[in-house]
Amino acid sequence: MKVRHLMPSGILTLLLTSALWGQQHETFDALLREALDHNPDLAVQRSNVDRNKGIARQAGTVGPPQLTYTRMEVPTLSLGDPASVNIGLMQMVAFPTKLFAESDLAASRVQSAEYDVSRRRVEIAAQVHTALAMLWEAQHRLRILGDMRSLLRQIADAATTRLQVDRASQQEVLTTSIELEDVSASEAVARQDVDAAVAMLRTILGRPAEAPVGTAVLDTLITIDRSADHLVAMAGRVNPLLLRDSIAAVQGELTEHLARQEYLPDITLGIERVVMPRTDMTAWNISAGISLPFAPWTLGRTAGRVQEAVAERSMREADLRASRLRTAGDITGARARLRGLAVRLDALENRILPQSALSVRSSLAEYQTGKSSYLMLLDAARMDLSMRLDAVMTRMNYERELAALAQAVGVLTPAALLAAGE
Repeated sequence: MKVRHLMPSGILTLLLTSALWGQQHETFDALLREALDHNPDLAVQRSNVDRNKGIARQAGTVGPPQLTYTRMEVPTLSLGDPASVNIGLMQMVAFPTKLFAESDLAASRVQSAEYDVSRRRVEIAAQVHTALAMLWEAQHRLRILGDMRSLLRQIADAATTRLQVDRASQQEVLTTSIELEDVSASEAVARQDVDAAVAMLRTILGRPAEAPVGTAVLDTLITIDRSADHLVAMAGRVNPLLLRDSIAAVQGELTEHLARQEYLPDITLGIERVVMPRTDMTAWNISAGISLPFAPWTLGRTAGRVQEAVAERSMREADLRASRLRTAGDITGARARLRGLAVRLDALENRILPQSALSVRSSLAEYQTGKSSYLMLLDAARMDLSMRLDAVMTRMNYERELAALAQAVGVLTPAALLAAGE
């Protein structure tokens, strides 16, 4: 894997620098840090981790004992002359293997909740990357349309000048006016897209509605030259979704193991001190008992719990297999789309856009001197506009696919994909 530095055309370079000069820049790294610090969904996930840790502290422990106090053989309503006073302490203890299974299951749920936090972090990173790319595209589309408006005004001025000397028709002036109106309408749409992308970013970042959002800046283009198998293997090691589903499969096994423990009896132990005031005698009573889960009238209930646990384990194992297949498909698809978009972007920036810009300049100069027709100039301007818009749209789609690939692999930043080559 490597970072590829494309050499943009002069027009695109001017577009990038002039649009960004003197304004607040919004970069992916800075936005990601802000989102991870302030996104409300992450706070919910972190609270869930704390909740599961609290539950885990309770698992595998015995319940509170029961203290009893009894005055026996009271001959009258007066409690002052009992035959005996019994003070006892009783404790129910689950079979030890049940306690171990409960503790292991609770610990796995804590780990699963922690993977949920990591998974949400990866999702937020992909959302930030996508929203930033959408804002970048809308802002640059607005700039390109502004450049087209300036060009059309030059064409309109040239057509008006030529009309005054009978070297152009009124139709050329009217057509240019229509083109200007169309560009103005497209600019309005672009402004709405900018506002929508800004609103999306504010939501992800947890910024208030009145907080400003500056000009989007994309990082240097990253190209992927590692195989899909390599990236899939990397996802198996680091993707929090796969790791969480792996823990879920383990939880299924633990749940089944715990359900089978229902066939084992629980134990109740008790000790009681007996004081007989009438005879001045004291004694101790010791008791023990066990539950009978294998009684005929309880076997059906226990067997049903085991059956439910077996089905849950099978379901979680199937979920894990499905998650692995989906992840492999997402990685393969995103990687293939990235390669296609990279070829298209290279052709646009290094070959098509320079030629398109040259065609516009030549056509405008020839039209102003009467060496070219109006239709040829308008076609060249339209083609240049289309190619420039295609370039920023292609770059946006590339960044979105890159974000999708990073999410499928399970890393926060596309730069982390470089580790796949190590």
